[in-house]
Amino acid sequence: MTTHISPTARVTGNARVYGDAQVSGNARVYGYALVSGNPRVYNAARVYGNAQVYNAAWVYDTALVCGDAWIGDNARVSGNARVSGNAHVHGDAWIGDSAVVQSTRDYICVTAGSGPHHWTAYRTADGWALNAGCEFFGDLFDGPDVIHPNDDTNDFDYPLYVIERELALTYLRTMATARGITGA
Repeated sequence: MTTHISPTARVTGNARVYGDAQVSGNARVYGYALVSGNPRVYNAARVYGNAQVYNAAWVYDTALVCGDAWIGDNARVSGNARVSGNAHVHGDAWIGDSAVVQSTRDYICVTAGSGPHHWTAYRTADGWALNAGCEFFGDLFDGPDVIHPNDDTNDFDYPLYVIERELALTYLRTMATARGITGA
C-alpha cells in the first residue's frame, strides 16, 4: 500500500491518511479527519473535523466534508457540495453541485438497470437536485426534458436508458415524498 500526498496538498493536525489513499492538488485534510483505503481527495477539496473518507470514495473540486460525516464505498462528492453533521454518504451516491447534506436523510441514491446508472437526489439550499452520475444535473421534481447521456451510452442502449431514468425518477420522487419532501 502506498499513500500519496502531493507536494501542494496538506495533511495537518491530527489528521491521518493511509492505505492507498491519494491527497493531491490543493486539497486539505486536517483536524481529526481520516482518509483511508483507496480514496482520492483532490483539487481544492477540504476534509476536516472528525470526517472520514474511505474505501474508493472521491472528494474533489471545492467540496467540503466535515463534522462527523463519512464518505465511503464508491461515493463521489464534488462541486461546491457541503457534507457535514452526521451524514453517511455511501454506495454509488454522487453528491455535487451546491449540495447541503447534513444528515443521511438529505440524500437518496438508487442504481437503475444493468448499466452504471446511479441516480442521486440530494438537498440544496434551494430544495432538492438530481444527479445521474456525470450525465446531467437537474431538479428532482422538474427534471430536464432533454436527456444527455454520457459517452458510454450508445444509440442501442438509449431507449433502455430513458426507461431506467423514468423508473429511477419515480422511485426517488416516491422516497422524497415519503420523507415529506415536495417539489413546491
